[in-house]
Amino acid sequence: YTFSQVHDNSIKYANLLIKLGIGNGDVIALCCGNCAEYLMLLLAAAELGVSVTTCNPKHTQSEMIHQFNVVAPKLVIADSNIVEKLEHVSEAVTAIKKIATLGKHEKYICLRQSLNQESSYTYKYVPVTSKRDISNTPFVLPFSSGTTGKPKAVQHSQAIYTAYTLLWSATLKLPNHGICYCIVPMFHMFGMVTSLSAITQGCKLIVGTKFEASSSLAAIEKYKITHAPLVPPMVIAFSKENLQKYDLSSMEYILSAAAPLPVKVGDNLRELWKTVKINQCYGMSEAAPLSGCLEPDCPKESVGRLAFNLQVKVVDVKTGKELGPNLDGELRYKGPQVFMGYYNAPEATRNSFDEDNWFRSGDIGHYDERGYIYIVDRLKDLIKYKGFFKRQVSPAEIERVLFENPKIADAAVFGVPDNEAGELPRAFIVKRKESLTASEVHEYLKDRLSSYKQLRGGIIFRDSIPKAQSGKVIRRSLRSVESKL
Repeated sequence: YTFSQVHDNSIKYANLLIKLGIGNGDVIALCCGNCAEYLMLLLAAAELGVSVTTCNPKHTQSEMIHQFNVVAPKLVIADSNIVEKLEHVSEAVTAIKKIATLGKHEKYICLRQSLNQESSYTYKYVPVTSKRDISNTPFVLPFSSGTTGKPKAVQHSQAIYTAYTLLWSATLKLPNHGICYCIVPMFHMFGMVTSLSAITQGCKLIVGTKFEASSSLAAIEKYKITHAPLVPPMVIAFSKENLQKYDLSSMEYILSAAAPLPVKVGDNLRELWKTVKINQCYGMSEAAPLSGCLEPDCPKESVGRLAFNLQVKVVDVKTGKELGPNLDGELRYKGPQVFMGYYNAPEATRNSFDEDNWFRSGDIGHYDERGYIYIVDRLKDLIKYKGFFKRQVSPAEIERVLFENPKIADAAVFGVPDNEAGELPRAFIVKRKESLTASEVHEYLKDRLSSYKQLRGGIIFRDSIPKAQSGKVIRRSLRSVESKL
């Protein structure tokens, strides 16, 4: 697609949305894999003042039902191979009025096929019934894993999304002659925003659908890719390949984000791939990027300096006192890319900001005298599995499913380190029925949670779970107990 085609097709998709009864203030869901149409549909929604929730097409029915009940989309646009699952989901979510597909389907409208029938500028004659407030009206509604309940919808306005794209462009150092590789899933904020940042900067965008190290390296060689936003497992996979098989001289910059990149992995790949800069960026669904490694002398343990137009303060988690350099506390932020709050979750939104409206990141860290930021721990206890969106696994979500098993009396889930995945979910379980086995628990979870939420770190049966007097699980104690086993 040329830039003109992307522009015109976005307007045509806006026309198709209008014909499907979608207009200003409505919510639609994108439930599909990576494709060029993903970005065109986002731009079409922006034209109409429509909000978009992004959904992992591999989610289970129950996960989709939860997400769609929260944001109430009128229309779901999906890959044709998951339509049957969506039909069951729509039975449980009354807000869904229509389903459309990107691939051919005998029962539902295929947007790709309908595109050529549309005139580019019909939308200009559709009356606008209300003025749009691009600063206070939700535009993108991705879901972020929570620590105290089910995943919540993160609200980003068009103004915030604009700040995102500009900040990522600066963080990625994208030149207008660059060729950017999108292999990170677009339903993840990282993949979605870096891709849109690339095309808004005039870069050519190469879209990948499924990551494999060898095919991705072949793509870099074939398309002369210059920039690649990746997650740590992808960087690890590259470091294990025979890079001499490929001409990778075009690559200038790899940015790793979504989970910490082990220092040894980065060093190893830099040694193998001497011509490329490999740095990491820090952010989250609620605010990204928060910092990035733009300078060549950035300390390897750091996640870089603060992003442009952003403020940070470090607060002692016990006293609430603001701390100076090199003192660990909770990192709190203010800036144009900080989210509006959680959709239909006012209490969770209030708890995410302090009395002065600083966003509580839940991450523990510090900054040094030169302004470099270091992350040392996190309050939220999320399990980082391979870095993709929705692969930030909430222990509370897995625990809630375990508690529904009548043979389980108590359970606690925490992350254990893994060289390949970053972290794996592991569970301590107290039996209600002595006959319960680990294989039985694995089978119980198989159809109730997505693949990456399974207890790949193992199951350990115990007589009790470490808890505070309030009854809250002390997750750091879980790791302490684990180390003694």
